Amino acid sequence: MVFTLPAELRKRYDAIQSAIEAMEGPSTPAQREDISRAAADFFLLLVEHFARHADMYSADDWQVILVDYVHEFVRVDDTGDVENLLHEAGIDDVILECCELDSDAEVAPPAQRLQTVRAELLDIKARFDELSFL
Repeated sequence: MVFTLPAELRKRYDAIQSAIEAMEGPSTPAQREDISRAAADFFLLLVEHFARHADMYSADDWQVILVDYVHEFVRVDDTGDVENLLHEAGIDDVILECCELDSDAEVAPPAQRLQTVRAELLDIKARFDELSFL
């Protein structure tokens, strides 16, 4: 399946990728936090898009798309070190656990999995909001 991001999501994604590309050397904690905040918003909107248009995407389709986008937030810095910019916030874990495509475990229905990811992303966003008030 060929997936095209809706215009608003494309703008957000492009802005995040521009920030990632502008990084020199290893990322700083502040840069990782900024990227994670923006990524949490991006993934939340993407999950909500899939939930609203459940008739357009199979569970396998949206899971593969989400996992592909998680991989977009892994970068190799100027020194050759690999950085997962979503890991500290737990965004990658939330999505990858939901999208265990090869899992033998009993899996919740797609709508329930999307709802779970949405709730966990909202929790991550709330933690960022709490940090901004400290």
